Amino acid sequence: MFKIVSTFCILSSIAILLFSFAPATEEGITVTVSHLRSNKGHVLVSLFKDEAGFPAKAEKAFRKATVNIINKEAVITFSSLPAGNYAIAILHDENDDMKMNTNFPGIPKEGYGFSNNVMGIVGSPSFNKASFKHQGSSVTYVTIRTRY
Repeated sequence: MFKIVSTFCILSSIAILLFSFAPATEEGITVTVSHLRSNKGHVLVSLFKDEAGFPAKAEKAFRKATVNIINKEAVITFSSLPAGNYAIAILHDENDDMKMNTNFPGIPKEGYGFSNNVMGIVGSPSFNKASFKHQGSSVTYVTIRTRY
């Protein structure tokens, strides 16, 4: 009988510990950047709340982040964001010079991508094509496929 009671107490204690460490409710935008060709450098992520500066002027972004690459993937969560429309531009900055490197005609040498995985016909896509809606009290998941 003592063995049963002590086993029950131990199991109850473990259950209490597990449930007391449950993660808090999350909110924000979680961005996963996939199809990176290497783990070199970092991924520069620019989150825009409107079309001003999108996508080329990262200094006009609502939020920015430099993200480490693990197993050819980068993940970042932007938290405490108001509800609204957002668009994201990413750059795989392989040489860590904080800019997009291009060849002579202006074709990117490093990976890039946009939310909704949209591409412009000639040049970058518009904010409207890349934008998505975020509800302020929940998590919005965005996966961006890197293009080279």
